[in-house]
Amino acid sequence: MFPTSSRILHVDDSSTARQLMAQALKALGFTRLDSAGDGQAGARLIVAADQADDPYDLAIFDWKMPAMDGLQLLKFVRISSNNPDLLVLMSTAEGNMDSVLAAVKAGANGYVLKPIHPDALEAKLKALWDRRHAAAA
Repeated sequence: MFPTSSRILHVDDSSTARQLMAQALKALGFTRLDSAGDGQAGARLIVAADQADDPYDLAIFDWKMPAMDGLQLLKFVRISSNNPDLLVLMSTAEGNMDSVLAAVKAGANGYVLKPIHPDALEAKLKALWDRRHAAAA
């Protein structure tokens, strides 16, 4: 599982979704949580964290957002960020396989379906962490 000192960013245009995600992450022991209400704000936070040499370890992007959706944000991050190790989960209410494949092709490390249940989130985070460490070994 991710160390609870991991820095996490959640980007979702729904304030309710942001609150629920923060509660779920806090219940898992995480304390370094940031959130943004749209993709453009999320992009600014990621760039600022990179520039401050305090990058995010994990980002969770909602798929459908105004101004810059989650897939656009993911593509921006993969091209612009100085943090190639950033793990990105896409969050969506739809389990459309074409969307999932597009996200993986753009560099997503996984996805989680809404509404997000804390146990499912914990399982996803554990799987991401295990894959990261298996690949590094």
